[in-house]
Amino acid sequence: MAHVQEKRPFPKELFARLSKAECEGFIEVLHFAVQSESPEDVKDVLARFQALFSFTRVIGGLAKLSRAGAFEGFTNVLNVSYPEEWLRLYWQKGYFEVDPVFQTALREPGTQHWEDTYKATSSDKQREFMAAAKEFGLGDGITTGSADPACGVGTFCSFASAERVDAKRYVPLVEYFGYHVHLALLRTAPKSSQAVAPCVRELTLREMTILNWVKNGKTNWEIAKIIGVTERTVRFHVESIFSKLDVTSRSHAVATAIEHGLPTVVPHISYRSISCLSSVSGTHFSDSANTLCRRRYDCASCSPCNVFTTKPFSLNSISFILRISCLLSRGHLGDFVSWGYCFS
Repeated sequence: MAHVQEKRPFPKELFARLSKAECEGFIEVLHFAVQSESPEDVKDVLARFQALFSFTRVIGGLAKLSRAGAFEGFTNVLNVSYPEEWLRLYWQKGYFEVDPVFQTALREPGTQHWEDTYKATSSDKQREFMAAAKEFGLGDGITTGSADPACGVGTFCSFASAERVDAKRYVPLVEYFGYHVHLALLRTAPKSSQAVAPCVRELTLREMTILNWVKNGKTNWEIAKIIGVTERTVRFHVESIFSKLDVTSRSHAVATAIEHGLPTVVPHISYRSISCLSSVSGTHFSDSANTLCRRRYDCASCSPCNVFTTKPFSLNSISFILRISCLLSRGHLGDFVSWGYCFS
């Protein structure tokens, strides 16, 4: 007789604590979580949850586990709003070895309030880690995770703030939401998630971000526009990547990095780098946190007539914007501009 998994009861009390607007927003977030088909979709879901509730720092992803459940490396990181400098320090200093929340998640998968976990810390290294995290606006938070050593994978998502979070209100909410994020992360995971080898671990977060864009076929010029630096800076990072991976070409670098477990870092986009598109008749860009508000303009009067859409950029949108940037720089937009096209 086949084993039937016990159904999860509906958390009526959880929704009773939410306002009508929060209920509607949360149901919408769950709707998109269920429909997620790519890492970018899952990142969008996490960003929507952050926008709905009072968290200032959000991240999620996948971790590679051994058969014994030991951590072997990150295989997919979806950074919504953690400071990149903090991720660089976490990566280079091996903070995952002393992070009490992360270590607890490996031993006892589930949902934990950081404040409670921190109370059990005792080592100087752990206290040093906690102090460093606080400097980056990570004073308190809630982390939920699930581990499956048999499949060699674990999922996690963390929601943090500089100040103390309301655990009574948010722990049940994050726990319920985390279950759907867990399923979405597994569903959209790379088919061959591997542990991160030492040669890849030497790469900085910026180098990993650039290498992911190289993997997606972007040129140095395109990458420079995407992340908001000069093309010369990108060339410098690419040369550093070649040196660390001991390769001589872009394709060889990508192949070597993937073979040794390159994490798929879904990167931040520098909206400043595409501000030139504000001059396009039909589209207005304004940077607000991690979203982009686009207002349709009337071509004759050049005045905003309505808010078209507000949502995080998808990678497809970024690729499209890069193509428009190329046309702008070469003066080939023609009638396309006069029609006042708006991004969907």
